[in-house]
Amino acid sequence: MYVLVDEDGIQASFVFYCGIDPCYNKIYDGQWLNDEPYGVIHRIATRGLKKHMADIVLEYCESKIDNIRMDTHVDNKPMQNFMLKHGFKHVGTIYLKNGQSRLAFHCNLNKN
Repeated sequence: MYVLVDEDGIQASFVFYCGIDPCYNKIYDGQWLNDEPYGVIHRIATRGLKKHMADIVLEYCESKIDNIRMDTHVDNKPMQNFMLKHGFKHVGTIYLKNGQSRLAFHCNLNKN
């Protein structure tokens, strides 16, 4: 878990790690762009008081690895738009451990 902090306090939080996400082992109605090592971004949350916090999150993660996977709820249109705007491709559907479906997105900066 990471937090973005400035002079006004915590502005955003997110989960980021490089490694295998078990929920991403099976993808339905599509496929990942590649099978190379990847980073995973989960649970981006901002206070909504400052613009571009999600951009900063993505920039940080991209500085660590250029192959990134994310997922989001079908109703989370702002996050879907954010990912598409930043070069992610909708690649299928994954299922969480609790059985809920999520839209899967993938971006490979070297090949997009």
